[in-house]
Amino acid sequence: MKLVSYGPFGDERAGLLDGGQIVDIASAMGCAGLAPAVSDMRLFLERPDWRADLDRLFAVRAQVPAIDAGSVRLGAPVPVPRKLLIAGANTKSHIAEAVSVLKVAVAPKQPMILAKATSSICGPHDPVVHPPETTKLDYEVELGVVIGKKCRRIQPGEVREHVAGFTVINEMSARDIQLAEHEDNPFFRVHFIGKSFDTFTPMGPVLVTTDEF
Repeated sequence: MKLVSYGPFGDERAGLLDGGQIVDIASAMGCAGLAPAVSDMRLFLERPDWRADLDRLFAVRAQVPAIDAGSVRLGAPVPVPRKLLIAGANTKSHIAEAVSVLKVAVAPKQPMILAKATSSICGPHDPVVHPPETTKLDYEVELGVVIGKKCRRIQPGEVREHVAGFTVINEMSARDIQLAEHEDNPFFRVHFIGKSFDTFTPMGPVLVTTDEF
């Protein structure tokens, strides 16, 4: 299924996308007798049985007034996740591009896990604000993996059951600020501030659940 968050920035409501129509999740939960009803996507995904709940919501979707997806703003599918982590230097082409700047000619032996501020997230069609502090605004298309089940120290074979689904992310960076943050150590130049300006993580428009794959 395809999940969206829609409405004004900072006040998005969780929705189920059915064709070109949005079914409001909180309203559908009321029709399905699921309590407490939640309007925030993160809170919905934190429900222990959200996948089964989603099937029940889909079954009652005709009872909820449909919203034309083209008539509302689509925000990031999960506007305020608890964490926003990215994997740096995760493709051969990006490593080759970065060699001349980072002075590191080999791929990292372990995943290079970095963090971005969740306040950098915006919707897929929202304007990206170009900060006056940077002259080297850059972007990378990324596959966003949304975790939909609390986990810690799980085994590789357990990963899939903890993934809610996938979305598209435009991962923005102010390269000059990013590289200046740790000039003394070329291995750690890729860092937080240069990637965390407001609007530096456009996301969406949909979260596609794993059953679609």
